[in-house]
Amino acid sequence: MKIDLFSTRFGGPYAWGKQLAQVGNKNSRYEISLHHKAWRLLLSPFFTFANIIHSVIPITFHFWSKPYLLTIKGDFTGENNLWQSWYPKAIKRADLITVPSRFLKERLNLKTALVIPNAINFADFPIRTPAPTVREEMTFLAVSNFWFEEKAQGLVKLFGILNQLYANQRNFELLVVGDGKYLPSLKSQAKNNRFKTTFLGQKNARPYYYQADVLAYYSLHDNMPNVLLEAMAAGLPVLTNAVGAVSEFIDDGQNGFVAATEAEYLLKLKSLAADPDLRKRLGQAARQQVFQKFNWEAVIKEYLKIYESLVH
Repeated sequence: MKIDLFSTRFGGPYAWGKQLAQVGNKNSRYEISLHHKAWRLLLSPFFTFANIIHSVIPITFHFWSKPYLLTIKGDFTGENNLWQSWYPKAIKRADLITVPSRFLKERLNLKTALVIPNAINFADFPIRTPAPTVREEMTFLAVSNFWFEEKAQGLVKLFGILNQLYANQRNFELLVVGDGKYLPSLKSQAKNNRFKTTFLGQKNARPYYYQADVLAYYSLHDNMPNVLLEAMAAGLPVLTNAVGAVSEFIDDGQNGFVAATEAEYLLKLKSLAADPDLRKRLGQAARQQVFQKFNWEAVIKEYLKIYESLVH
């Protein structure tokens, strides 16, 4: 069975499409071809030799009579990009729609959409070596995409909370992984931080999951951040504000912390900073959660079921 998978050429949708194709093609019954080059996207409505069209780009018209599966990765109503106005027509034309969370399904009022969560390649994240019980300095890690203002504002919120933490605990630093147009402004604001702040730029965050003690995530707009799943897979305890669908995969106090307010965020940050055993317990539970529910080897089965249903 041949599937043409259309995606953007960069960012989360591309990484998702690349992984879906890699894992799905392990099954000899399927041949999933990822297309992201501009010329191929422009020609996509006119011809295809595949059995099924699967796209994260809204295709509003087409001349082929093939099953069309549309995957919507984020809240397009709040995004200012080329595709925003295309989604309503694409939704009407699609035979089936999938979204990564119940949160997004409800927000977009897609009553018939199927929820299939984001996933990661669990094998890429070896088991975490326990950190020493006593360390001279704690390391908090923040990973985000600073091309979006809401994510940049989230880091500013985190700066404020960590400055409050500094009054009680002075021996910590913050590592920041990410790039984008708001990064220069963030670096300027970080000069006022009372704690050590190191900007690492756009790097593979994976090694830092094993160097840090806590992933501290804060964003004002999000759906299902993959960075949280990756950190959890690495066994790194995570703390996030209550944004998007995070409560659908983090059980507060069981495999991570979700804070409803800045005051609660600070309290939970203090708990994590003071208790190595708590960090270890949350990290181990988080790793198990990702393995069971958000591993590509498990999630790909949901897409393969859909492909089968669309051709029968």
